[in-house]
Amino acid sequence: MNPNRLIQSYLKEKISSYLYKGENFREFKRFDMGESAFPFTPRAFEELKKLSEEDFHDYPDPCLFEIKKRIAELFNVKPAMITTACGSDELVEQIPRIVMNEGDKALAIVPTFFRFLDSVSRMNCETVLIKTKEEEDFAITDEIINLAIKEANRNKVKLIWICNPNNPTGTIISSQQIKSILDATDCFVVVDEALHEFVDPTHKSSAVNLINGRKNLIVLRTLSKAYGLAGIRFGFGIGDEDTINTFERFRLPYNSSTISQKIALTVLKDQEHLRKTINQTNKLKSELIDDLSGISGLHVVGQTVTNTILLKHVSKDLFEELYKKKVLVADFRKANGLEDKKYVRVVVRNKPMNDFLVKVLREICL
Repeated sequence: MNPNRLIQSYLKEKISSYLYKGENFREFKRFDMGESAFPFTPRAFEELKKLSEEDFHDYPDPCLFEIKKRIAELFNVKPAMITTACGSDELVEQIPRIVMNEGDKALAIVPTFFRFLDSVSRMNCETVLIKTKEEEDFAITDEIINLAIKEANRNKVKLIWICNPNNPTGTIISSQQIKSILDATDCFVVVDEALHEFVDPTHKSSAVNLINGRKNLIVLRTLSKAYGLAGIRFGFGIGDEDTINTFERFRLPYNSSTISQKIALTVLKDQEHLRKTINQTNKLKSELIDDLSGISGLHVVGQTVTNTILLKHVSKDLFEELYKKKVLVADFRKANGLEDKKYVRVVVRNKPMNDFLVKVLREICL
């Protein structure tokens, strides 16, 4: 096969990823992904029982009117300000194709979600990296924001990625910091709030509040994390009506199945279950961080506000040591901004799984 220039360029790149393709980890205890420790609302099972022959036979609704109406109610926006996707990952892939031309530059504050850099690379474009400081627990300070603004303007950046809360560090960027970037640059800004429910299940502090007619901002959300629905692949973006119109025209007509649409609508209607999930997750996370912090030689990064924890040992390679014991964690040893620092990321699981992880780490760190 002789792929086109863009594909050839992409295949030469080596973007660090914590996803593992081509390996069978069925026998492993897994802490590598970011799924919720708790199941989705029981109402979803009731919805599944109602599925008819037509739900499988007929094409799904390409407009998703009911879901957009529900999202609009939750975020106090118009349905015309919403675009839907096969997970927010689909939007991450689409955005550079819509915003950038080959050879343009994007900007990201690292460490961050690897797919930002990956999707830019697929357009044969470059990402300017702003590195946070390990001694500050990779916090995104005003100094970092000012540097990002300076470099965005100096490099004539077209696209800025913001992950809030950040993945993998679990740190927060304030609304004022995001507003500073919007006010001081002409860049198209993406705020990925995939983990934001863990901070604010009411959605009141979302960057959606900054849209207010701005045509250079889109906010991404997913049902894969706090909602516990990574398997149905459903996400959405919120932006100004003109901006979203472009995304809707570019969107594939059937990028979500009838089943995923029905389940998504059901869970979005059960916000009480979401709040309970967040409260239970935070309790488990606090217990796990306390246990991890008491292990000799283990360094836990900051106070994560999400359901994941970034950590390393002062001398040992945790990924390799855990792998030997058939425990799989997210490998960030080569991640941008974390190169050669031996960091791994773990997700909060249920109490027995968390206790198992702590037990294994205590054995490794003796």
